[in-house]
Amino acid sequence: MNYQAELDKLNENQREAVLDDSAACIVNANVGSGKTTVLISKIIYLHYAKAVPYEKMVVLTFTNKAANEIKERLLTLEENLEVESLKYFGTFHSVALYFLKECLPVDTLGYTKEFQVIEPEEELELAQRLITEHKLKIKYKNRLRKRLETESVPRYQDDLPLLREKLKAEKVREDVMSFSDLLTSAVTLLSRDNSDKSVKNTSEKLEWIIIDEVQDSDNQQLEFIHMLKDNHTRLFAVGDPNQVIYSWRGSAFNVFYNLKARYDARELTLPINYRSSISILEAARYFLQNGRELTASRGQGQKIMIKEHYDPFSEAIYLADKVSELHAQGVEYKEIGIFYRLQNQSEILEQVFLNNEIPCEVPKKKAPVIYGVDYQPEALEAECDTVKLMTLHASKGLEFSYVFIIGVNNGLIPLAGNRYEGEEEERRLFFVGMTRAKDYLELSFYTNPVTPGTFPGPGRFLQMIPDELKQDEGKKQEKIDLHELKKMVLAERQNKSEPQKTEQESLGKEKIEQKKTVQQIEHAKYGIGTVVEEDDVMITVEFPGYGSKEFMKGFCDLKWFSITPVEK
Repeated sequence: MNYQAELDKLNENQREAVLDDSAACIVNANVGSGKTTVLISKIIYLHYAKAVPYEKMVVLTFTNKAANEIKERLLTLEENLEVESLKYFGTFHSVALYFLKECLPVDTLGYTKEFQVIEPEEELELAQRLITEHKLKIKYKNRLRKRLETESVPRYQDDLPLLREKLKAEKVREDVMSFSDLLTSAVTLLSRDNSDKSVKNTSEKLEWIIIDEVQDSDNQQLEFIHMLKDNHTRLFAVGDPNQVIYSWRGSAFNVFYNLKARYDARELTLPINYRSSISILEAARYFLQNGRELTASRGQGQKIMIKEHYDPFSEAIYLADKVSELHAQGVEYKEIGIFYRLQNQSEILEQVFLNNEIPCEVPKKKAPVIYGVDYQPEALEAECDTVKLMTLHASKGLEFSYVFIIGVNNGLIPLAGNRYEGEEEERRLFFVGMTRAKDYLELSFYTNPVTPGTFPGPGRFLQMIPDELKQDEGKKQEKIDLHELKKMVLAERQNKSEPQKTEQESLGKEKIEQKKTVQQIEHAKYGIGTVVEEDDVMITVEFPGYGSKEFMKGFCDLKWFSITPVEK
């Protein structure tokens, strides 16, 4: 293969990283700077220029998607490449599993080579069964999973240490491991064989350890790396400290500093962003952890659009229209991403999009399963032409021409919290979402939010973006509470010369007439609905698929129909 052609495609910074031959090298990659390209080019260069067999490389990722992308690229470049040669390419958990199944003596831990991997829910059920069987006293059972994961030293006076001991023994007895056990067991066995860290009990040794998204490594994963690394083994890691968004699952603090100090690693940078317009990068820079510059390779682009919506439902209607408009202009649905902070925010979007026949896709919720345990090659999922609806967490690693981040209200984005670390993580998460956008970025907020704990009006993250980078559609028409307006109209009528009695008689007559017919309404957005309540000021209509909606007669454009019900 002509690996030089691959190198010629790289910029100066990327090429320096690929050619680096240091014992340890940490690449600080700006968002959109071609991190995956550099990582794959590094593998190709080592294999073809330095004659390093794939079998002597361990390539660690955090998602099956990333691992598959690397493997598919290599298989495409080299037709005769055997998949078995990429046996150490995968997620941390899948590689640990391979070592346990094929290389390490798990029998010394009481397991067989046929052990099974259990889901977090299954481990929790097992723990709860042991609590019942042994009559253990456990406080805060509703937080049992979190306590088992995080409390190495119990915070409360209860039987958690005993439960942990019995759970470990029961998993050995049933020949099952949790996701966490995969790494723990691999580290334990590798440390016992610390003299040469043999692979498959032969004299073969690993020559390179290559890590993607290294900033997300937790202490357990860092220790796994350390156990794999012999004195002669070189380390190459790529990541971005500004994209640490998994601290909720224990990302080690300042991974870059730890790796540099532990292995005396050389640090390189990838400063040039190839994805986003200058306007998007300038706005995103205000949410960087260290405030460093983001070097853009593209033009200025559009300003950041700021949109105000009354509530999530009115926003969903707007987004359905916006997506339809973009699609009519030739934009593929898959180039549109809509991000939110909480998973349940997708429900109203899904319903409205379905009613408007807009294809959309919500990534399935992935617990630790996302890190994978299948070390056999997996087929990449077919990319459908659908609008992607996802949480900010799920958006990491993706890119879209058009990005809409909704609900940028205090209490939602950012989530409410009083910890400094929590605020920093929210800023990094918002930064990740913003920098998924290539050409167009729209941020919106609610004046009448429905999520508990959310404050109305633009959140502080919107205020952090300078006015010269934002495009606001101007002062929106003042939102008026319908019930208050109704009271105002009725009060005004009471002040007129017409007796109130006459109005009441008129209302009564109208209700009698309504009993004789069924009133239906056609609305431009909601379709045809049935009138369920009406007086001389307000009208309430039930629309299939949208529920009950209330309108003021003098402020809406509705088409009326009268249907006489058939007598039974």
